[in-house]
Amino acid sequence: MVEIESAVPFKQIERYGAPYGKPGVMLREVQNQSIVQIAAFPGAEKDLFKALGSELGIVVDGTAGRVGVNDDGSIRAVWISLNSYLVVASSMPDQVLHSRLAKACGSCALVTDQSAGRVCFELTGASVIDLLMMESATNFERDAFGPGESRAASWAGIACIVLFADGSDPDRPVYQLFPHRSFAQSLWEELCDAGREYAVEVIG
Repeated sequence: MVEIESAVPFKQIERYGAPYGKPGVMLREVQNQSIVQIAAFPGAEKDLFKALGSELGIVVDGTAGRVGVNDDGSIRAVWISLNSYLVVASSMPDQVLHSRLAKACGSCALVTDQSAGRVCFELTGASVIDLLMMESATNFERDAFGPGESRAASWAGIACIVLFADGSDPDRPVYQLFPHRSFAQSLWEELCDAGREYAVEVIG
């Protein structure tokens, strides 16, 4: 896997907001994930779903917001729009992931390597939902947006994909944001600035 430089070159590992007590949100940049975007050709949706299952063990059916995950959780198909997904792998080189998807899905979908085009920010903590809802029209409350679901959303005017990655601990839900790399620094600064109200701690 080719190591990609941080998308947030000016980030500071520090705390924003109240200096004492537990942070309401912990924020980190998840680096060196392989990300490939796939979008089914018209009429070839079922072929794409079948190919994803046979090649990577991921089950998806085109349902809006539903994320597919392989057996060991190392690869996810994150829904981004109608019959379009970000395939995110934490343990597979980007060239390998792209090659496998191009071979398996190339006849039924557009396959584009986004490992250097998208980035991933992970937020966890008791105040994550409050922070996300500060400058977004998307409803992130649990009754509207559950664990294992994703949404195309915008935050502070910056478009990104939001994944509710883990809800097993209700006091520390985990969300991941996938903005385009060109907007990453701006989004990061917005999160740190807006998060002062909840005490955001940058951990990586």
